[in-house]
Amino acid sequence: RHAAEAAAGMSFAPADQVEIDAECGRLLGFLDNPGEGPRPTDLIHRLKDTMGEHVGVVRSDGGLRQALSDIEDIASNGLPAMSLATSGRVANSDWIQAVEISSMAVLAEIVARACLERTESRGAHYREDHADMKDGEWMRNILIRRQDGTLSLSSKPVGAALELEQG
Repeated sequence: RHAAEAAAGMSFAPADQVEIDAECGRLLGFLDNPGEGPRPTDLIHRLKDTMGEHVGVVRSDGGLRQALSDIEDIASNGLPAMSLATSGRVANSDWIQAVEISSMAVLAEIVARACLERTESRGAHYREDHADMKDGEWMRNILIRRQDGTLSLSSKPVGAALELEQG
């Protein structure tokens, strides 16, 4: 209820038709990749294995850097070569998984970069190479922004106003 009330009071930028068309083209583009490349389910399993091994319960600098390397390889090589078993638009689970893995790869990079940035252990975030909490340094929220395809990280103290850009 509170989220709905807050959203009702916000103004939103009009939809950008160029962005809508680009996203439709991206989604439909998955259907144009028949061939011998990896199937979406193969890439999903690979990403899950990477995240479980290197970004799981116990984390380290080396493991997080390996995860980022693996994620980059999936995004740069696996996704462009990915192929679907069929190009049909109805009941095509490969197509759904292709859309999912493209988003999963972005989110995996975000999580791994934030974990690498936070050089302490706090709550469920445990770094074996930084086992202690560092309140003086890390009572902060990590903010991640993607602009022109590049992720940038910054942080703000806990409790500081977080300004969201609209549009």
